Amino acid sequence: MRGVYSALTALFCAALAVSSSAAAPHARIYSLKIGDRFDVIGTSINCTVRGAPSAARVPMVTCGLVRSSRNKLLLDGSYSFSFGDRGVTVFGSGAKHTVAFRTQSDPGVPLGDPAPADRSSKSVAVRLRPVTQGLEGVNVARTSVICVAVAYSKPNAPSLTCTLSSRAIAKALRKRRLTFRPITVTLSRQWLRVSRMSRAKTQRIVFSRRQPAG
Repeated sequence: MRGVYSALTALFCAALAVSSSAAAPHARIYSLKIGDRFDVIGTSINCTVRGAPSAARVPMVTCGLVRSSRNKLLLDGSYSFSFGDRGVTVFGSGAKHTVAFRTQSDPGVPLGDPAPADRSSKSVAVRLRPVTQGLEGVNVARTSVICVAVAYSKPNAPSLTCTLSSRAIAKALRKRRLTFRPITVTLSRQWLRVSRMSRAKTQRIVFSRRQPAG
């Protein structure tokens, strides 16, 4: 994982300048809002943009492994997550949907320019292609959240990686003393992992669970 975050950050920051209408074949970024959905082609990863249970209705991305394209129930024994500007919560898929792990982003840190709000009322469903080069992903309106679909060589399965695509991250990487330590969550049929940048500016895994489909 060392050094991976720097490369991802460069891609994510570049992605902010690419609209879905003007995107090149190797750089497609879709802007989504509360109520929209997306999945990753060739996987059982399915996601929804939801409003957090608060008066502000802050958007969060909720993703998990579903049983099939028709049956959206979570795969038995799998782990899912909700991710937003202020942190990530990981859930077990048991009957009680219990919280398995939770961590918050550093409070009070400017997150850069959030994606603009989409005023359309119609819900959107997007299918992301896992890619080895270029960029295929979504950003979430009113947040700095971006999620990208990544393809790996076998035996590693395609994954979805979500993090914050903000100027604050790029600014943090330039500082000698790291005061803002961003969170990244990665989901595949094999693993759900949460990483956090260490003070040495490398990624440190803070939560990891194997998925039943892997």
